[in-house]
Amino acid sequence: MSRILLLSVLLLGCSGQFSSRFIDFNAYYNTFYNAQLSYGQGYHKSTEQSRKYNFLLPIRVYQTPLGAGMQELQNTIDKGADILRDHKKSKWVDNALELIGKSYFFRTEYFSADQKFDELLLTTQDPLLQQKGVFWKGRVFMELELYTQGVQYLEEQRAIYDGQWLENIEDQILTLLAELYVARQNYEAAIPLLDQTAASLPGKALKERAFFLLGQLNDFQGFTHNAFNAFDQVSDHYFNYEIQFEAQKKKADVARQLGLVDEAYSVLSDMVKDDKNTEYIAELRLELGLTELQRYRPEKAKTIFLNLLRDQQFPAKARTKALTYYSLADIYRFNNNNFSRAAAYYDSAARINVPSESLPEYYNAQELSISFGEYIELKSNIQLEDSLLYLSSLEPAQFDSVILEIQRLQQAELERLQQEQEDRANTLVTIDRELNQRSNLNSNSGFLNELDQQISADAAQQFNALWMGRVLTDYWRFESLARNTFAQDSSEFESYTNENIAIHLQNKYTVDVSAIPFDLATKDSAYERLSTYYYGIGNLFFLNLNDTDSAEYYFSKVWSERPQSKVAPVSLYSLAEIASTKHQIDRAKELGDIIIQNFPNTVYAKRLAERFSIPIEQDNSIQTTEFDRFQQLYNNFEMGIDVEIDSLFSWGISAENSVLGEQAYRIGLTSYIENITLDSLYQQVLSRWLSEQDRWVADQANLLALKDSIKVILADSLLDPLKDEQLSALLDSTLNEPIWYDLFPYRGPNWDLARNYLAVYDSVFINPVKNTSILHLKRELILPENPYFVYVDSSLNDSSQVDTFSTDSVFTDSLSNKPFSNLSPPQNKDLTSSKEENPTINDYQSCIDLNISPSFRGGIQVLLSSISYPEMVIISPVNYRFFINERGIIDRFETVNSASNSVISPDLVDAINDGLKSGVSFEPTIIDGRSVRLVCEIVIDLFELK
Repeated sequence: MSRILLLSVLLLGCSGQFSSRFIDFNAYYNTFYNAQLSYGQGYHKSTEQSRKYNFLLPIRVYQTPLGAGMQELQNTIDKGADILRDHKKSKWVDNALELIGKSYFFRTEYFSADQKFDELLLTTQDPLLQQKGVFWKGRVFMELELYTQGVQYLEEQRAIYDGQWLENIEDQILTLLAELYVARQNYEAAIPLLDQTAASLPGKALKERAFFLLGQLNDFQGFTHNAFNAFDQVSDHYFNYEIQFEAQKKKADVARQLGLVDEAYSVLSDMVKDDKNTEYIAELRLELGLTELQRYRPEKAKTIFLNLLRDQQFPAKARTKALTYYSLADIYRFNNNNFSRAAAYYDSAARINVPSESLPEYYNAQELSISFGEYIELKSNIQLEDSLLYLSSLEPAQFDSVILEIQRLQQAELERLQQEQEDRANTLVTIDRELNQRSNLNSNSGFLNELDQQISADAAQQFNALWMGRVLTDYWRFESLARNTFAQDSSEFESYTNENIAIHLQNKYTVDVSAIPFDLATKDSAYERLSTYYYGIGNLFFLNLNDTDSAEYYFSKVWSERPQSKVAPVSLYSLAEIASTKHQIDRAKELGDIIIQNFPNTVYAKRLAERFSIPIEQDNSIQTTEFDRFQQLYNNFEMGIDVEIDSLFSWGISAENSVLGEQAYRIGLTSYIENITLDSLYQQVLSRWLSEQDRWVADQANLLALKDSIKVILADSLLDPLKDEQLSALLDSTLNEPIWYDLFPYRGPNWDLARNYLAVYDSVFINPVKNTSILHLKRELILPENPYFVYVDSSLNDSSQVDTFSTDSVFTDSLSNKPFSNLSPPQNKDLTSSKEENPTINDYQSCIDLNISPSFRGGIQVLLSSISYPEMVIISPVNYRFFINERGIIDRFETVNSASNSVISPDLVDAINDGLKSGVSFEPTIIDGRSVRLVCEIVIDLFELK
């Protein structure tokens, strides 16, 4: 009996342990095992999904889930919930919570994931699971873009578990912490963390991305040697081909920055030879060309770029093509001093549609295309004026011989074109259709005889003989049918076209000598136009192209050749501005003295006198009688007394009273335009322009009516199928739009000068005094798009014919011959467009510390006059903080919290903000010969508006 009792006690004691093991066993194999399998499947689908990287931005080591494997992850959540519900006492409860949280995370349900990780941290006693929960909670902060909270949380946990981390969790958490710092653009804090952990992360994929990110951050911070080493280590952890390829490219780029151009060239050459990189051959050749530029071999680089564009086997993508055109433009600009071809290549680059976020920061093809286009136009006007002045200086016998030579050349060109037309008309070619249709099965000429040059040449000749005369437009067959339908309209159109062709030939091959300035008055006007063009080019170099040397050359040319010009004061002022930016204060003061002595009553004299504390004598009599002077000019003009238009322009620009100045300038401008419209030839051209516009509108209406009637006929189900096909084709017919550029009546040097006067008007006078009719006229005189400006595609032309400018029209600028600038992106740059990722305040120097106050470009009056003041609002000063870059451009601005700002109307602040966003900028600040970034607090006081 005692033995039975002892056995019962032993069995009763073991039953609890046996029951616990059975519960764990049952929970694992019935539920948790399957949950693990489902999670593994969903995890692999999520992480193995292909991604598209933007390597201009820092890449992510721990990547954002893309949503793949949703069903498998949901199965994991369901099975994990079964454990929590049906097996509460098993040891897999904490593991199930972790699986559910990770599944929610990869399903991008971050709030649910965060809740599960919080539950895990509260319930589990396992140190490893606790540390994993910290890691995953940090990833949730990252995906929710709660970067500050994420940094605070991980820094706290880092201190709590200091010295207690298990496995390699610490390395993963420090890497995640580094990524949170990167998201806040605190690269300095992120670099040492990544440098410590990159080599210790689990798996090649994480190591690969960590070293690449480390290289990017060092490159952004200017730590070029460290960046080179980091990019070099990426190849030791091969996982993703795209990252490996980009790492080698970045390694070559950083090598160029270090001056190791031979090393860079070697890396790129090896990449070109690698068969795996066939898809990126064009991109690698672009990098090779940039490396050759760094090796001071611009001609070799040009050859590489041109071959890249011509290559049909490995065609370049849009981004590579745009950067290649841009690089060719820079070669012609900086190395070959050929601004004409540079303009053509910048235009080609600007025409390629590439997302801005995929382009480097230095790329600004659109702006440069416009600027260089303006340069070519101004340079052409200068050449024209120079040529006309040269002809006017010739002796009569010399003048006659030049005119005869021009006529001879034009006549020879006309005869050549006529002869070519006759030769084409008189060429007889036998078209043997049967011969062309026979197939020679035993020949080795290839498909369609493409390998037999003789047969191909004969076929091409026969095709051209049959089809060469057709109209080279879309739907030319349908247009022919439409003309047959409207025979009368077609005959009228033909006669009209022949008349236009005759007029065009007459204008083209007749030497017009009316523009040559023979008398003193017209010569004086020509010299004034030259001065205006010189100032225009100088202003273009100074403000748009940042080329102060060339700008100084053209501004000096205005003062030295025509000191009485109306643009002489502003040219001298621009020279003073250039001297000031170069820190040549004595030179700037000297120019200020010249302006004050020669143009004391101009706004430029007043500005320089205030800036450099130069004494200026105010002529009070002139100040008090300014209205009398205007009235005298106006009365003389009304009474027909000879008043020079240039004097009206000059007085209008220099007048202190902007209202009187605008009226004087407008009177001169209106008089000038009225004079050039009196020309009988202009009246003819204008009449033809208006009639052609009316005819175009009428033809469009007729064609639309024809198509409507055809639609009615086609609705008939009994229509003959042949007629149905012909009429259906007519529905796709279009009209040949006239070449508006040829018909535009406002062309020629006189109208070019009018456009220049209008541009001066728009830039000199403030918005409140501008006349709306003058601004409307300015828009009306804008030239139509020139259809003869051909899009440059160097892949179809050789290097001597890459743009639309002939060799005779290539202009050079002796002061623009500079070594090629580094095309690499700046080392410190803004990487995204978000406000959070702009340069921090630490990147700017305080105006208070430097004891300086920057000046608005053009003066504070430019800003104040551009503001549209809201009605029924109390005007009061507003305190702003401006973040200003090296060029004086406002990176961003904000109102400063102060007692005075707290009572300001929001409508007033919005109005000032709109004015600040309209292109307002500051003068660059030069300290120790280098322009600097500034952060300054400035009060905008609208009562300062004069």
